Amino acid sequence: APNNFSKNRNDIDNFSARVHALAKLSADTRVLLTLDDSRNQGAGPASLPLAIYQNNTGEAQRKFLGNANEGARDERSQGLSAEVTSNLSFGELTYLGARRTFNRNNIGSTGGVASTTESLFTQTSHELRLASNTKGPLQWLAGLYAYDEQGDINAGFFLPNFRISATTVLPVLVQRFIQDPVKSKSTAIFGQATYSVTPDLRVTAGLRSTSDEKSRQGVGSFTPAIAPKAINSADVSYKQATWKLGADYDISKQVLAYVSAATGYKAGGYFDGNNSSGDNTYKPEFLTSVEAGIKGRFFNNALRMSASVFSYDYKDLQISYVTINPLTNATGTITTNAAKARNTGIEVEGKWAVSDSGTVNFALGLLDAKYDSFIFPVVTGRPTAISYEGKSLDKAPQTTLVLGYTHNWATANGGLISTTISTRYSESYVLSNFAVATPAQYTQDAFNRTDIRATYTAPNDKWYVEGFVKNLEDRNVASGYTFSSFTGNQVFLSEPRTMGIRAGVRF
Repeated sequence: APNNFSKNRNDIDNFSARVHALAKLSADTRVLLTLDDSRNQGAGPASLPLAIYQNNTGEAQRKFLGNANEGARDERSQGLSAEVTSNLSFGELTYLGARRTFNRNNIGSTGGVASTTESLFTQTSHELRLASNTKGPLQWLAGLYAYDEQGDINAGFFLPNFRISATTVLPVLVQRFIQDPVKSKSTAIFGQATYSVTPDLRVTAGLRSTSDEKSRQGVGSFTPAIAPKAINSADVSYKQATWKLGADYDISKQVLAYVSAATGYKAGGYFDGNNSSGDNTYKPEFLTSVEAGIKGRFFNNALRMSASVFSYDYKDLQISYVTINPLTNATGTITTNAAKARNTGIEVEGKWAVSDSGTVNFALGLLDAKYDSFIFPVVTGRPTAISYEGKSLDKAPQTTLVLGYTHNWATANGGLISTTISTRYSESYVLSNFAVATPAQYTQDAFNRTDIRATYTAPNDKWYVEGFVKNLEDRNVASGYTFSSFTGNQVFLSEPRTMGIRAGVRF
């Protein structure tokens, strides 16, 4: 552990448990109850200066040589859900209800800045669906959905080792954001129908109407001598209809071809920003997708493979970044909208049973993801607009490749031992930094990471135990890029080599 920390700055100490219970109330009605509880502790993730990552290799890339603060994470998530399904004479009726709580009390470590975050959120959701359950050329589904979330946030940012005199070093609060309450509501009505034009040809149409409301009350306070308080409230609402059209055709009993077109919508919202306009909201994001592909089983079902081509057109793509207000020297996150962006690509994936006990899995992705139109706006500290047209989207490698092998052994007592080794190659991708005067893109070089897993499953699937190793090469990969007036350029790294054990019981 660097800097004499009690733990490594990327230390993780997680525990989770989940229980399912299925009750059959009658021949036509069943209830599935799920209870889960998870606790995330340890030092938690941390960032480090970009220069440290670029100029070192191996373990040295994860060490910060300055006066970084060690993080501490304490998060607990609890959930209870119920799924009730009943077969009626005119259709299958399904109700899904859930309630979740999330309690967070963290100390973050971003370079030389310490952050504290306290929050408590409660979420409830309800979904009611009615689907056809009779034979015939027309199959349909209709439903209602409602979601409600409410909580509060108290976040502060400190310089943990700020020297106020020759002999006195104290933590100094430089920013604080307080929001109470924070609310989010979403309701929707949806339906979809599939009609068999012929036994081999089917057409599908779907429609969804969604309403979203988001609000919060709060303030943002910065260095008191400069700007004691700033109102940090917002109240937004949106409505949007989305649709889907598609068709699929059975080329043979083992091969299916399909084509589909659909629209998607992601609600707008608000941010903790320092933008010069004073408006801390951003617009919804819209997506139009077109996809065509083929799925099938070949060579006497030994090979299962699918291939597709797709195009995703984004309008008002939501982009978040950290920026600095030079008047207050305060750091905040702003979300803006890129006018247009597009992802086009090809995906191929499959499994090939090379023997009775061995299977090869593979996947190939080819992607071209760029901004078609994005004029980065004029903000405080940046007097001119900057065009991002033609630049790559973040975390969008042009080529990804996955190759793995699974082998199974039957044991004398009727159990099963299964081992899997899988490696993933990623071509280089970019991470953007919009905070500096001239927005920059940092390139993460190409890499590969390998995972190994071995599982024993008892007879009749009564219980299992699994051991695993992730990132066998212990490869350090940049997963995020940010900037702060106090820390400069910072990167976040994905998990190092991780080993663990999982176990489960079915009863």
